[in-house]
Amino acid sequence: MQLPPGTIEVEKVVYETVTQDVPVYVIKEVEVVREIPIEARYFESVKEFENWVENNHGLITVGSTSFTSHDPLNDCEDQADRWQMRALDDGYLVSACPVKNGMVLDTNVGGIGYLVGLWTSIGNGFWYWEPVTGEITKLGVVRD
Repeated sequence: MQLPPGTIEVEKVVYETVTQDVPVYVIKEVEVVREIPIEARYFESVKEFENWVENNHGLITVGSTSFTSHDPLNDCEDQADRWQMRALDDGYLVSACPVKNGMVLDTNVGGIGYLVGLWTSIGNGFWYWEPVTGEITKLGVVRD
């Protein structure tokens, strides 16, 4: 079809409104409250530490009592974390302690390779605890 002179051809554009549901994800911060004893402290004596270990040993265990257990979800690091929380719940300060080839601060505490146990301060020294065996070892006087 021939257009009359002086006219131009224009495309007709049609706009259409489309409604579509789009999922919206909301990230919400949630405050987690954990009651921590106000006076968390180190053990006052070796006997107090030994009693706490005796009363709690065996309540938290790893999947294997073998030092060669390689369960990445339940190994010595995980156990040390759980014991730190347990001690804190009871009002005591206990920290994870790295062990390399059975040694901590030049003291043989047993084991092979790289492990994580626990230690705490009593008086002017540190004591190591192997949670799998329950064995407690004095690391020596390291503070004045």
